[in-house]
Amino acid sequence: MSAAENRIVDFHTHLMLSIEGVDAVVRDMDAHQIEKTVILSLPIAMAGTDVALVLKTAQQYPGRFVVFSAIDYTDLDEKGFGARAAARLEEEV
Repeated sequence: MSAAENRIVDFHTHLMLSIEGVDAVVRDMDAHQIEKTVILSLPIAMAGTDVALVLKTAQQYPGRFVVFSAIDYTDLDEKGFGARAAARLEEEV
C-alpha cells in the first residue's frame, strides 16, 4: 500500500499547544504519515488551553487539525446551566 493510500487520522489527541510548538507537532505528524488529528479534550477552556490558540492552530494548518470540545458539566445543578453551556460551546466553535 502506498503512502497516499495509507492515510492516518489520529482521532484522540490531547494537545497543550504553544505558537512555537505547533510546527513541531505538524513535523511529527508528517514523519508518521498522519494526515490529520482531532484535538480531543475536556472542554477546551476547562483544560487550561487557550481557545483562540487552538482555533488559530487549526486555521494555520487547514485540513490538519479538527477541533473537538465537550460540555462542561461542573455547574449542571445551578440555575441557567443550559444557557451557559450553550454560550461556552458557541465560543469554542
